[in-house]
Amino acid sequence: MPMTPPGRPAPSAASRVLLALEILVAVFHGTDFLFDGRRPGNLLAAIGFGLLAYGTWRNGAFRRDGSALHPGGRNATIIGTVFVLASFFVRYALGR
Repeated sequence: MPMTPPGRPAPSAASRVLLALEILVAVFHGTDFLFDGRRPGNLLAAIGFGLLAYGTWRNGAFRRDGSALHPGGRNATIIGTVFVLASFFVRYALGR
């Protein structure tokens, strides 16, 4: 059974690569949070990249068909981006 949401075309190769990278980075930051000091920047990055991966899976990336975005995927992408930027701020500006 395909992993494509109902009513959406199959994802492009670039979208699949982006999704795999987002999942990989989310897992990396999650394990880093669990096993290396429980730093808040790692937790924010893990949640953020997980939400970005969900948004990429739900809406696809690099689409050219002009179809409307799914609101849940769009919101997950926006919130994920905020979390990732917050993790950069926590890590580099606050030094945690």
